[in-house]
Order: sequence, then C-alpha cells, then structure tokens
Amino acid sequence: MNSLPLSVIIPTYNRLDVLKMCLESIGQQTLSPDRFEVLIINDSSSEEYHSHLQELAKAQKFNVKVIKNRSKGPASARNYGVELSKGKIILFLNDDVILNEIHLQEHLKVHSENENVAVRGKTIWHPDCLSTNLMKWLSKVFFVYHPDMNKNNCTFIYFHTCDLSIGRHWFEKEKFDEDFPYAAYEDTEFGYRLEKKYGLRLVFCESAVSQHHHFYNLRDHIRRAKINGISGAVFSKKHPELNYRVVDLFLKMPQREKLKKILGLMLRFKINTEEFYSLIYDYFYARALLRHLNR
Repeated sequence: MNSLPLSVIIPTYNRLDVLKMCLESIGQQTLSPDRFEVLIINDSSSEEYHSHLQELAKAQKFNVKVIKNRSKGPASARNYGVELSKGKIILFLNDDVILNEIHLQEHLKVHSENENVAVRGKTIWHPDCLSTNLMKWLSKVFFVYHPDMNKNNCTFIYFHTCDLSIGRHWFEKEKFDEDFPYAAYEDTEFGYRLEKKYGLRLVFCESAVSQHHHFYNLRDHIRRAKINGISGAVFSKKHPELNYRVVDLFLKMPQREKLKKILGLMLRFKINTEEFYSLIYDYFYARALLRHLNR
C-alpha cells in the first residue's frame, strides 16, 4: 500500500550545482513535507559524486533518498525509482529545473480531479541562460507550446519527464523502454504507448512552472543533436508509423546541401544566426539518425 500522496523522482549525472537549486526550490514548496518524498537516482556517476549527493540529501528539511541506479540510462533510472517509491502519484523532474512554490501542490490538484491523466508542468527557460544567440534560438524551438494546444488533452508530443506526473498504477501496464540509451525520446515513446494502448490523457498544468537552468554552447548543441538522432533511430524502429516526426522531418534537405549551407554561413561569418544553429542541429541529428538506421 502506498503511504504518500507524491514521490518526486530525479535522475542525475554529475550535476551537483543545478541539483542544489532544484532541491532548494522543492524545500520552498507550499505542499507539506510530510506529503511527499524525493528520490535522487544517481545514474552511474562517480563514488565521489555519490558521497556529495548523500551530504546534500542530509541537508534538506524534507525526506530525500539517494539511490544508485541498478544499470545505466535515464529510462532505467526512472523505472527503478518507481519501484522504490511510496507515492500514489509519481512526479518526474530533471535535475536542472527550478520550481515555483505551488508546483507540487498544483500537480496533485489536477490528479485529485481525474486519476486517469498524466500532468505536464509548464517548463520555461531560466532567464540567466539566455545570454547568447544560440540560447535565444533554443528558447524559440524547445519548451515551446503551440498556441492551439488543447490543455486538457495535449497528447504524447508533450510527454516530457523534465516536469511530468503520472499515477503509479500506469506502471502496472507499461514501463519506460530501457533500449533508449540517452535522455531523448524515451519519455515521449512511453507516453505514446500509454496513449495509443490505454487512452491516457495528458493535461497541461500552466500553474506548475519549472525553469530549465541549462546552458548550451555550440559543442553541447552538436552533442545533443547527435544524441537525439541516435534515439530517433531507436524510436523509428519501434514505431515506424511516426517516422514523419522523427525521420522525415530531418531528411527533407540532403545532407550535402545542409553541409554546403553551413560552410557558406561560416565563410560569411554568419555563425551566430538562427539559420546556422538550425542547420547545425539538423545536420548532426540526421547524420546520427542515418548511421543508426543503417542507411
């Protein structure tokens, strides 16, 4: 029997500074500390980092557990966290989000009104991160909500575990697919299965706000594109009916033409433009995608 209304699960990997800010925001919640627990899943970080996590947990005024992941990867970390949790509702957070004070309370409020939904909080970029042209471009393409989105049924497209809660009873039906090696598409794929097989409805909770505190430089941007391309290939093989989202969208321009345009922009010193960052992302995403689709 589950003894708590809410369990908060946070996978982490060598990101102590931002995790501290995340936990600080949890410590300021209006929801009483006796109504939730926090499980920090150390996803294959070093022993030294694990010791720092334990010290950080001891400093909190709410119930925090630090757990070593049994294997590797965010999908595994979340599945393991659910197994060890006590909450009726599971809230997944990234380790780099900062919550508004009513965040946990608002998630539970939506679940109290309908137990057969998942709840997506409103993630926005932290203003401290928007200091470069690259970050300003990212803020226009990631964590963007369509103006015509149905907030009472926003579909699996917004099923992102940076800030998402769901009843633990859904895990008796499905789990995160641990074939996904990175934090990319593994959450959307899980949401797609739950929606397709069982009719899970995803509700957008605009009052539960989380600020994403993550700065990317160009190298980070390229690495993220490659990771998404690899995970896109995994997704494609499992659900080819969705290739229009994870494959076709990124292959609309031939790779050689993309590279030619990138080099042209670099030669003209236009490397801080939105077109440049978009082409860079599409090029490295598509290259990784094609390699892992064996094309």
